[in-house]
Amino acid sequence: MSDNDLGVRHRALNSLQLLYEPNAEKFWEKVEERIVVEQDGVCIQKIAHSLNSEYIITNDLSKVCSNCNVLIHKLANDDDIPRDTWSDLVAITLRISLRHDRELAFNIINNGISIKQFSHNLIYTTRSVLNEYNGKKLYVEELNKGAILFDILQLQLTFRFGEILRKGIQSPDVRDDFEIIDLVIQNLYFAYDYDNGNKKATKDLTLPEKKAFYEKIKPLLDYTANKSLGIEQGFMVAHTGYYFMQLLNKLLPLEPDYILKLSNIIVVCAAKNNFTFDRITLREIVTLTEGIIADHRIILKEKQNFLYLIEILDQFTTSGFEEAIELTWRLKEAF
Repeated sequence: MSDNDLGVRHRALNSLQLLYEPNAEKFWEKVEERIVVEQDGVCIQKIAHSLNSEYIITNDLSKVCSNCNVLIHKLANDDDIPRDTWSDLVAITLRISLRHDRELAFNIINNGISIKQFSHNLIYTTRSVLNEYNGKKLYVEELNKGAILFDILQLQLTFRFGEILRKGIQSPDVRDDFEIIDLVIQNLYFAYDYDNGNKKATKDLTLPEKKAFYEKIKPLLDYTANKSLGIEQGFMVAHTGYYFMQLLNKLLPLEPDYILKLSNIIVVCAAKNNFTFDRITLREIVTLTEGIIADHRIILKEKQNFLYLIEILDQFTTSGFEEAIELTWRLKEAF
């Protein structure tokens, strides 16, 4: 493992995990030595992979955590590290969070949260775990056991909105922060709508299952909407707004008045990023409006709800869409 020949090190590190059971002390000696001195990306990935073992995590949790943290600090500014390295570190972190120690897992996440590749992998893998609950007999129970996954996504949102506030929206450095927020919303949509057209999905979620999922993501949606309102009097990236509205249309039957209020915030904020000039996004607004008129028109008897919907349509009317003008007239004639 210490050989100067790269090929020899690659082959030796492939077997590093096998050293743990017969000689755990020697295993940790080699792991800690190679983390410090190794510069080759593939070798570093193999070291990370050696830690990704439930048996090792269970028996030496604190050592796994401390070495993951050292690896994250080592890789923080290295863009050439193989993607599988981050995948292994994220897999280890989620194992620890779900099965072992929340605080130790959150410590690892906080150490890696500013690293784009780590955050990407964490969001995608979190969604994959949520998708695995689909089709399980006790879906709601599984969702409750995995509630920490939503806390992990909240950590991502809290950090990124804090960074946007600290840097200022005009800074080119906020691009990654908006991208991570976008990924969270996009993956919440795909987690909720996993059964729609997905051949791997085992079944559609029942209404109680959908309500359980909604209750878990509602604080994340509320937080994102209200924090977006606080960015220069309201701002959201249009792409984020699009996936947000797709998700809200799916959620509309579960709490129509709240979804309408949230939709109003999303459209107003995303309009600052040309959201209302895209015909694809208009389709989501038409779907929302027609869904409310057809199935939830009673909420429009509340004056504030009516004004929320009119304001949404006005944003698209200002952008010149005739469909929005027609829907506005239909609403005013009906109410």
